[in-house]
Amino acid sequence: MTIDYAEAGWATVASEFGERATEEKQKNHFEELMHFAQRNNITLFWFEAFDEDWKGNDNNPLGAEKHWGIFEIDRTPKLVIE
Repeated sequence: MTIDYAEAGWATVASEFGERATEEKQKNHFEELMHFAQRNNITLFWFEAFDEDWKGNDNNPLGAEKHWGIFEIDRTPKLVIE
């Protein structure tokens, strides 16, 4: 069996997702997904390393597209990395 993932991630801030977007939930998703990949011998690439404030709507600084990273835009680690 082959499983391919195009992207895997969790936004930590997202006006579109409300309370579902938090650093705690990103950490939980990351850990569960990594354990699943290890148990099933799946190569997995996490999306995204760093927040990207140039993505998405310029008028929405809280948009999900800007907040997928496991590091802030200034390279400060988020909860999942600490």
